[in-house]
Order: sequence, then C-alpha cells, then structure tokens
Amino acid sequence: MPHPRPALPNLPIIAPGATTEPLAPAWPPAGATTSTATAHAVSLDSARWCSTEEVARLLGVDASTLRRWRNQTPPAGPPFYPLAGRTTVYSLQDILAWIAGQRVDTEQAA
Repeated sequence: MPHPRPALPNLPIIAPGATTEPLAPAWPPAGATTSTATAHAVSLDSARWCSTEEVARLLGVDASTLRRWRNQTPPAGPPFYPLAGRTTVYSLQDILAWIAGQRVDTEQAA
C-alpha cells in the first residue's frame, strides 16, 4: 500500500503567474529510511523532495528551464539530486536556501 504524501504548507515566495498549489514530497515516503552513507547538508531521512515540475511551478518557470540550468557547465539553478535514469529530485530545504541567496539588496547594490 503506498504511503500518503502529505501536502507542504503554502510558501510565501511565489513568482508572478505561478500556482499556489502546495508541493508534495516525491521521495522518500513518510517513515522510510535511507542510507546514511551520504554526507550532505540535507537530512535524507527528513527532507521533503520535489520533482522538476513542482520546482518549476514554485519558481514560476518552465520545467525545461530547470533542465537547461542543470545541463549548463557549470550547472546553474537550485541544487539537485540526479537519481537512477532520468529522474532528478530537489530538496525543498535546498530550494528555499537557493531562493534566499538570489536576493539583491538594492541599498548595497547602489
């Protein structure tokens, strides 16, 4: 029986024209355990995962834009995790940190 995917809260940062539907984690399902051999800033056991399409909706860009950013040399856009085959996931924690890093302080820029 599949695990239910709890909805994430609506996020305050929504690009113009983007939908406000809550994102749902793609993997791992609630209560699942993952390998601890990977040392990343994101806790793999508690991270909320998003698909390319979900991140595109959040950022208000087309999914092809995220794919293009990933394939640039060096890669651009929010950090991502390429999984088996053509599957790529994003950590919601990484996405929010990346968005915060895009902030331009107009007083400092002047």
